Amino acid sequence: KSLYKVAGLKGQKVAFIFTDAEVKEESFLEYLNQLLMTGEVAGLFPKEEQDALVNDCRPAFKKHAPGEIDSYDNLWNFFTSRVRDNLHLCLCFSPVGDKFSKRARDFPGLINGCTIDWFLPW
Repeated sequence: KSLYKVAGLKGQKVAFIFTDAEVKEESFLEYLNQLLMTGEVAGLFPKEEQDALVNDCRPAFKKHAPGEIDSYDNLWNFFTSRVRDNLHLCLCFSPVGDKFSKRARDFPGLINGCTIDWFLPW
């Protein structure tokens, strides 16, 4: 949530580095998959918190698009587009073993939503 707020409200570029050793539960990869495929994580913010985010991004929206109507949908779309532009995921997964291929099948965003750099021995 805090990275969303930094990227969406403050408009700062931020990177989230995540390695395969940090996967404690496979279900967490579903959140990363959603983020990679749609730019959003469904249900991340409760309605009250989402309303507060929309209100907090209103000044930045008015500055960015002075002629646009600051409706709830426009503000939320502005917030999520800023998140998509500013939040970068750096996933560091080892291709050795069966885990990577199983995760790639179960969570297609890990392949389709990423640029893959294969780092081999020098």
